[in-house]
Amino acid sequence: LHDKSIPDSVGAWAKELMKRCVFKIIPVEVMKSRREVEKGNLCLRKTLSGVDLNRNWPVGWKPNRIGHEEYGGSSALSEAESRILRDIGAAWAPHSYVQTHSGEWALYTPWDHKALWGS
Repeated sequence: LHDKSIPDSVGAWAKELMKRCVFKIIPVEVMKSRREVEKGNLCLRKTLSGVDLNRNWPVGWKPNRIGHEEYGGSSALSEAESRILRDIGAAWAPHSYVQTHSGEWALYTPWDHKALWGS
């Protein structure tokens, strides 16, 4: 038995998805870091001022000393790149998002850092 409502190929699935969804792609947050990744310095996620943008968000932000591997900035959203992404998300209000980490070939979804879904 085949359910006719389920696309039977990857191409058909992608076409159906494109009809139903809006995709916004923000390719690079920090160009200098991206250039370093392309040279082989993988998982370089910091700004020129040494802030780990993955840790510069209000959820889970904690103070660390400058130079610490997980330094999240002087405060949550202290970095322009984080504020730009926050503003894009607030204006668009997506149902979900996927974040790619080029240095570790990983995809993260909104629940990647929370103890409980929806908490």
